[in-house]
Amino acid sequence: MIKQSGVGLHKWEIEYASDLTAAVNNKKVLDNLRDGIPYPYTEKDAKEFIVATLAAEKDSQYAFAVTYDGRVIGSIGVFRREGVHRLTAELGYYIAEAYWGKGIMTEAVRQMWAYVFENTDIIRIFAEPYAYNKASCRVLEKAGFQFEGLLRQNVLKNGQPLDMKLYAILKPPVGQPLIQKHNLSDCSDSVTKLFEYLHIGDLNDHMLNIITAENRTLDFHAHEDSDELFYVIDGKMQVEFEDGFADLNTGDLIVIPKKTRHRPVCTSLVKCLLIEKKGTLTSENTGGTYKRKDR
Repeated sequence: MIKQSGVGLHKWEIEYASDLTAAVNNKKVLDNLRDGIPYPYTEKDAKEFIVATLAAEKDSQYAFAVTYDGRVIGSIGVFRREGVHRLTAELGYYIAEAYWGKGIMTEAVRQMWAYVFENTDIIRIFAEPYAYNKASCRVLEKAGFQFEGLLRQNVLKNGQPLDMKLYAILKPPVGQPLIQKHNLSDCSDSVTKLFEYLHIGDLNDHMLNIITAENRTLDFHAHEDSDELFYVIDGKMQVEFEDGFADLNTGDLIVIPKKTRHRPVCTSLVKCLLIEKKGTLTSENTGGTYKRKDR
């Protein structure tokens, strides 16, 4: 099981058939997928898919149920090519329509490629969404894939020749971290609980965390050997000092110099980027209030 920020990838189980049926039995979902999936899609179809997936040849595919807050809402898989392409694999995915546009699929794709690169010898993962499916293209872009080209009239879908777009992501060399970009709004949307902080990266000896808070006032404190930065992604907050305060609204940024006594005040819901020295914000340092999640 892989799980972060409410989004999880789980090994398929036959008990997931009912939820899978509810997700797939939708013409809008099927119109974005390859042919071969029946419509209407029944629970019998779902069970046959799960059985076939679990029986697949070892290392030929890596397929998981996509879950959100414990419920199966879709499917994702990476499928190895053969012959000279055996270190390349194709990515496929879908989730139920009710969960579109919430950043869930992007998070699932990130978890998928991270799992594959960490646990297999695959060095390249590619995907070929229909060119008209801008939402799926955006998922791949936000998940770190690079656009490699347009495949003109590459498929016949619903009786129409369609273009596809080719996206891919490469496994970094040993010892070299994968360069990723992050959309702060999307990152903040994936933090679904108050006082969770999502660790999105490091900058030298500082951590970059996305925090969601409400009705929270910290004690006055100062960081003795490092500055601290707050950037408000959405909402508003206040930073109080011993001789005044600063009101921060969406888009505002403030750098608090080291040794400056201050306290953040969040009276309403706020989502912000916090950059501070590693080890400063921990569950232990906040009396168990804040809990870390990693991307």
